[in-house]
Amino acid sequence: MFLSRLDEQQRRWYAAQQAQELGHGGERLVAKITGVSEKTIRRGRSELDAELADRLVGRASGGRPFTEDHDPQIEQALERLLESETAGDPQRRTKFRRSSLRQISARLRQGGHSACPTTVSRLLRKLGYSLKVNA
Repeated sequence: MFLSRLDEQQRRWYAAQQAQELGHGGERLVAKITGVSEKTIRRGRSELDAELADRLVGRASGGRPFTEDHDPQIEQALERLLESETAGDPQRRTKFRRSSLRQISARLRQGGHSACPTTVSRLLRKLGYSLKVNA
């Protein structure tokens, strides 16, 4: 059922991938099960090895650019904001912050830097910070 939904090229690649995973004798077994000839499976294997090995699955430039690409000073502004409320453990080299992501995002916005709480979280992880909550 699955193979019937694939076009010829996809079927060839799928059969080649399955045969490769099975190892020795995989081409013969996959050919017997799927009805795809061994020659076609070998062709699929060579295509996968040659053409697709160098291709990226996703484009490296895809998606929206990071905020720090548009605003390179945002990391420095974030560190300045957190100077007064940073605590840490010198033995573990960890830094903690006490403000919530939403509060930090609002304070950055007041300073002229646009960053949503998700962006603030990503930047804080990049800078080595974690949340410290009162117990």
